Amino acid sequence: MLNILNGNRPDTIDFTWDATSIYSRFDNNIETKGNWSFEFTLDRVDSEVHQFKNVGTKGDGFEVKLKNITTTPISTSIYFIGKANIHAKEWIEENWITVFYDFEITDNLSNKYTVVSSSLYGGNIGGQHGRVITTE
Repeated sequence: MLNILNGNRPDTIDFTWDATSIYSRFDNNIETKGNWSFEFTLDRVDSEVHQFKNVGTKGDGFEVKLKNITTTPISTSIYFIGKANIHAKEWIEENWITVFYDFEITDNLSNKYTVVSSSLYGGNIGGQHGRVITTE
């Protein structure tokens, strides 16, 4: 997945990928060896960005604020900032060092959407940027 956040967004990107091993995302001890070589071109995908201000939720020492939603013909990406109260009793007693968010995404018509990727990046335990991706 390539996401160009800043700068020039070309109409096409040419890729070359060579690999001799592929490792499991969930277990680095699972390796598939081979000799793969791919060359391909990806065309730019049109997108629409919806910005949000003051949209979020709080509860039990956690807060999530919605930043924006980007829609394309193949996916929807939801960008957020997650904050945790690191001074909460549970943090201190259980010596927590990070937060991971599980998402259930539904719309106003009660349709459920499959989360295909969720990630946190940057910031610190008190405020991490995140991204959730669906294929709908």
